[in-house]
Parts: sequence; structure tokens; C-alpha cells
Amino acid sequence: MPKFFYRFLVIINLASLLAAGYLFYQYHIGTRASPCDLGEHLSCSAANLSSYSLIMGVPASLLGVFYTLGSLVLLGLLREDPKKATTLYLYTLAGIPFIFYFIYAEMMLSTLCLFCTVTHVTLFLNWIILAYYSGVPLPSIFRPSNHKKESLFVITGVGFMTLVSGVYFNWPTSSANAQALNTFAQCLVAKEIRFYGAYDCPACIANKKLFGEAASSLPYIECSPRATPNQSQLCRDHKIEKTPTWTKEQNGVILDRKEGFQNLGVIEEWSGCQF
Repeated sequence: MPKFFYRFLVIINLASLLAAGYLFYQYHIGTRASPCDLGEHLSCSAANLSSYSLIMGVPASLLGVFYTLGSLVLLGLLREDPKKATTLYLYTLAGIPFIFYFIYAEMMLSTLCLFCTVTHVTLFLNWIILAYYSGVPLPSIFRPSNHKKESLFVITGVGFMTLVSGVYFNWPTSSANAQALNTFAQCLVAKEIRFYGAYDCPACIANKKLFGEAASSLPYIECSPRATPNQSQLCRDHKIEKTPTWTKEQNGVILDRKEGFQNLGVIEEWSGCQF
């Protein structure tokens, strides 16, 4: 493989690692606006904090970090042995189905996650370039004896992922942050801010997740007629056409509204409540 393409792969995979790392950081803290939250249909938070962001209970962003680290390790091996291009190609090929899953998720959420797109484009470019230079398919590549080191790498990687995932899911929640979120939610109630949503709406679930345990204190109104209980008639009376919808009300009259997923920074500025 020419040095230009090798260096290009290293650079884009480093960019992908940074993007996935940031998304994992945002998922963990769950309470900060993302720099790529540029609008209702262009939001990393809406995708990264939605129900689609978990794969078998593990944050997709965390899996993305480990997957990209694996790509970089294999790129390092490729520098020593050009024949490793086949192994890296197969490794990349295994990740292609996830691109389609996340594109589907973004379509369901009606939003585009720019940082997610960085990782998707990187994976696709890896696949295209390596498909050309690996010379696959080769019958011998499926022989276990040819992949002892790679098998050890995969086993070690899975074990490492499991360990880090366990640490991740046992990180303690900041009590100070939880109290601040609870106070913020109570302020929204006092100012007659209303949150109209639906139990099966991924963007609504993502908005609730921003508040953590304080979500139970939100002025939430269930609009889905399939939910029990629900206030679907109230939603129709207020002409709620999309969930989530945040409203400013006075004595039951809507003065202003915001449709779609809203991060905490937007809610804070719009509502006048301090977080």
C-alpha cells in the first residue's frame, strides 16, 4: 500500500477515534449540549442520547472507541506486514452493517449526527481502500492457523471491552449534579413549562435521559393514546403535532413552543430557569 493511503487511513481513524471518544464522553455526562447540535434535524445529542444508542445495553459510542482502537492497532501491524491488509479488510467488513443500523436510527429520529457521520465515513473509506489493496477473497485467509495473532488480539480486545464496560456502568452519579437537575425540573414546573411526549418516541426518551433521575419531576404530558394513562385529548386540544414539544404556558394557554429534541442549554436559555 502506498504511504499516502496508509497515512490517510491513520489520520481518518484518529479523527474517528476522537469523534467516538467525544460521543462516549457526552453519553456518560448526559447533561451538556454538543458542539454539533446545530438544529432540530442536525443534532448529535438527539442520536447519541436516544434509545438507539445502546447495543445490547452497551453505548454504541463506547463500542466505536474500541472498534477504532482495533483498526489503529491493525494499521500498526499492517506497517510491519503488508499481508495484514486482508485481516484489516475483514475486520472493517464486520463493521459495515452497523453503518446501516445507525443510518436507520437517524432516519427514525429525523436528525443527522455529524460526529457519528465521521465514524461512518471513516469505516466506509477503510473498506474501499482495503478492498483494493488486500486482494481478497483468498481461500487461505479463513484458515485459523494463519490468524493466531489476530485471534489473540480479538479475544484480548473483547475482554478489555467487557472490563471497561463494567467500569462504565458502575461509575457513580454525581449527587450534586442530580440535585441541580431536580431543582431545574422543579423550576420548569413553576414556570409552567410543559413537555409533551410519547412513551415510544426515541427523541422524547433522549430528552428525558438528560435529566437522569430528575426526569420523574418533569412537567411531562403523555400524548400517545396507546399509553396508560395518557392525556392525548389535551395534546390534540393544544395541537401538538410532533413529539417532543416543549411549551411555555400561562393558565393553560400556550404562549410559545419548541418542537423536537432540546438540549439542556437550549431549555435553560428558553425557559429562564438556571441549571
